[in-house]
Amino acid sequence: VLIILNKLGFSSTIVLFDKIDEYQDLNQDITKIAAFTSELLTDTELLLNNKLSIGFSLWSELRAELSGTVRFDKFGFIDVRWKSGDMKFLIDKRIKYFSLNNDKSLEDLIEDKYDRDEIIKLANKSPRDLISLLGSIYQEQANYNENVNCFDDSCISSGMISFCENYDYDSIYPWKAGRNKEIKAMINRILAVRLTRFTVKDLNRTFKQSNAQSDGQIKLMKSYKLIREDDILGGDNKKIYEILDPKVEYLIKRIVIKIE
Repeated sequence: VLIILNKLGFSSTIVLFDKIDEYQDLNQDITKIAAFTSELLTDTELLLNNKLSIGFSLWSELRAELSGTVRFDKFGFIDVRWKSGDMKFLIDKRIKYFSLNNDKSLEDLIEDKYDRDEIIKLANKSPRDLISLLGSIYQEQANYNENVNCFDDSCISSGMISFCENYDYDSIYPWKAGRNKEIKAMINRILAVRLTRFTVKDLNRTFKQSNAQSDGQIKLMKSYKLIREDDILGGDNKKIYEILDPKVEYLIKRIVIKIE
């Protein structure tokens, strides 16, 4: 194929691989996706072929899974993840496009700065989640009173809770071979503790279980990046774990102790 393209006058060929994690036969299993992808990503002769360029769009979780076998330092890569600072610009552009005179922004819909900042935080650097969250707030407002120029405080609050409670956690957190999709069970354990920062002792107390059981659960929570270990030890040199997912943190602050 490369020879034919060259004879047709093309000086180079670029092959792009995208949405590998959505290939149905891989069943969103991160271990299977990594195995499927690694055969290409470890083929140095293929990747260094000067007649061919290959580009991969990789899920950040997949890159972490492949880091032990793939030489990412040998081949160039670009981090295209969104930043929190991008969210306001993106949503303002979308709101402006759909407003009657192209002159509306997030400030016009959400008057309180604290609420706007909280919405951006809950979106967690995802434009898709930001739009979904605003959709949840819009639905709450439509059920309450449609004839308004901006969202009511109560609708904003209930919309944020609904978004966090009904979020599709199963699809965003990858699962590994031989392990059930247990993300919601782990989130419910965190919610039951009712603390945004907790220790093994807090888990023991909440569930009346041993250190070994709590250590195993914490290991699982860390592997899914739900929590992280604080660099600073707490009282009696105990390790403290803090929640990474702002949606889970928000549910705790709103005293939601379980999601379905």
